[in-house]
Amino acid sequence: MTTATVPSAWIVSRRFDLTWFFGGAGLGLLWALLVLVARLPVTPLVWLWIMAFDGPHMAAAYSRTYADPTCWKQHRRLLLGSCLMFLPGPLLLCAGVLFHSPAPFTAYLAICGLWAIHHTARQHYGFLALYKAKSGDRQDIVFERWCLYAGCWLPFAAFMLAHPHIRALGGLSPLLSPAEFVLLVALIGAWVATLGVFALRAARRWRPAHGQKIAYFFTTVMMYGLTYFFLSRFEPVFHGNGSPDQEFLLISMVLALFHSAQYVGLVWFHNRNRYATARTLSGALSRTPARYVLALLLFVPFYVAIAVAAAVYPSLAAPAAWALGPFTFNQVALSIWWGIGLHHYILDQRIWRVSGDTGLRQALRLS
Repeated sequence: MTTATVPSAWIVSRRFDLTWFFGGAGLGLLWALLVLVARLPVTPLVWLWIMAFDGPHMAAAYSRTYADPTCWKQHRRLLLGSCLMFLPGPLLLCAGVLFHSPAPFTAYLAICGLWAIHHTARQHYGFLALYKAKSGDRQDIVFERWCLYAGCWLPFAAFMLAHPHIRALGGLSPLLSPAEFVLLVALIGAWVATLGVFALRAARRWRPAHGQKIAYFFTTVMMYGLTYFFLSRFEPVFHGNGSPDQEFLLISMVLALFHSAQYVGLVWFHNRNRYATARTLSGALSRTPARYVLALLLFVPFYVAIAVAAAVYPSLAAPAAWALGPFTFNQVALSIWWGIGLHHYILDQRIWRVSGDTGLRQALRLS
């Protein structure tokens, strides 16, 4: 086989992958430097993240689902049934009124937060799997999946155990007990061991085509370690915080920027290949990069309005005193806000399964 016919191990190309799939990590670090070193106020950075990255990444999923007639034929039940994810929030608000307790809705918010973390870790494994597929690597699938998940979840577990503000929310002492300290050391040790085991296995099986996969694994896992072991120690960076979400704005933005930039880039690559010449709404939205970006930005005003109404983020919050029967206006908006997130998670779990989807494999240039 000549050099010209050797398939590339990049998902799109070297420049594109480094910009969108790896570059999101650099973008997250830039946000951290702007807050911690340049001392920029965190509030405008939060809203810039929501408007320029988080909102567009939600809209990107809709561009390849609800705007695609083929997706309607293949996944009609999914596209309709996933809308039920807007119901749990309002139903648990009603349950709280029925039982005279905020516990049902509080538990719902906690589950949503954990699901969001699982969603981002799952996407990172998806990219790792794409790099494996592009390099023709079909070995160690289960091993590398669990290394990636451990590399993401172990730092989070250590953060939940040790951060003083998390412990205060749980009614715990700010100081760790001896048993908790041992557990913390074990979590950190397990994370370091995960990196070491992966590195040893990668060295034994080294091939030049595996370079992108290995680089992506270490970029992702080191980002999670840096975020939860180091950057979290500076939280809260917004000192007028009034909710758990505002307690941890910086680490939320750092990891979400990484995730959102990747997603927008991947959907553009998919849409360009699958829809660019199609006479459909999805094709029209993806005809050119400028049109694709504009289409994503059209969703942003609605998304920002819900975020403002939910009063989750600082400065632009709507008044919490607006009552809607037994609820507040903010609570209703917050249930819609998380409904958008849960809806996105359910869609994403299904629409990226390349097994059995020839069109998806072709769009991602896997066959």
